[in-house]
Amino acid sequence: MPTRGCMDHLKKASGDGQILAPGRARAGKALVLLVCALLAGSLALTASGCGESGKVNTYVDMANKVLAEVNTKEGELKKYWTLPVFQQEGLNTALADYRKSLAASQAMLDATDFPEPCRQLDDLLGRAVDQGRGLADIDTQFADYFGGLAPLGKQAEQIVSGINKLETSTDVPSAVAGLADQARTLDSQVRTLSPSAQFSEANQQFQAFADLAAKNLTDAEGKVGKTSGYTSPDNQNNSDQQINTDTTGTAPETQSGRQSREQASSISSYTDPIVEEWGTINGELTALLGQVMQSVGLMAKASEVEGYIGQAVQQIKDLEKQYK
Repeated sequence: MPTRGCMDHLKKASGDGQILAPGRARAGKALVLLVCALLAGSLALTASGCGESGKVNTYVDMANKVLAEVNTKEGELKKYWTLPVFQQEGLNTALADYRKSLAASQAMLDATDFPEPCRQLDDLLGRAVDQGRGLADIDTQFADYFGGLAPLGKQAEQIVSGINKLETSTDVPSAVAGLADQARTLDSQVRTLSPSAQFSEANQQFQAFADLAAKNLTDAEGKVGKTSGYTSPDNQNNSDQQINTDTTGTAPETQSGRQSREQASSISSYTDPIVEEWGTINGELTALLGQVMQSVGLMAKASEVEGYIGQAVQQIKDLEKQYK
């Protein structure tokens, strides 16, 4: 049956409801049915278009969340690839966070049906997440090794820093004894590391440094002696006050200060090589790290993941233009 709306359109077309002749009435009825069919089809198309647009926009919102999360966590992971070897203590945490973001993204993809216009976007998101897991697997070997090496690197830095402060120490023999203990402990702990084949050369170099530090500081400890050269603050002040100033009004070096400098200087043949080797090994290990990253395909895998992310971002832009 024609709807009231269709009848109204017919009345307007026939002259505000004038009675038509039987032949014209049948023609008018056919016209009513045609107009109503066209209107119904138009309304159906409009409703269908609105529904598809809504589904596309909903899927795009989900896709943006996936990309933002995965991209952010990958960036946090990658920053460790540019840091010195001994500053990578947080690599394990960053890798764990990246894996969590991939798992959460996969769960969102599994729980969301894509509308047909988003088929390619869905494929790109799946590839980005899947290859992201591959990237995490490759990076695991770095996290496993550097998770143990980085804290030992911090200990080595403290030993070198202590050596550089010996000239200003109030008790050089005690300071050297403490550094020697630290170096022997470091040497022992480095031997507990079990690197994979890719990191064997780096581990050998760090082990050589730890050996040098332990040996030289033990020798320095024997030369400078274990007897403290420390004097109480009261005695030191009294001694310092007895030293006259020079003609410029500047107080000359105090007795305790001169003694510390002389003691530190007397063992410089043992301590200087440690400081020099530390500067060298940092650069060498960083270079080795870069070589290993290339050889195991870490950088290539990262580029692959980022390529899928970039394509997905472009897909989203195209869909937003079409279905905004």
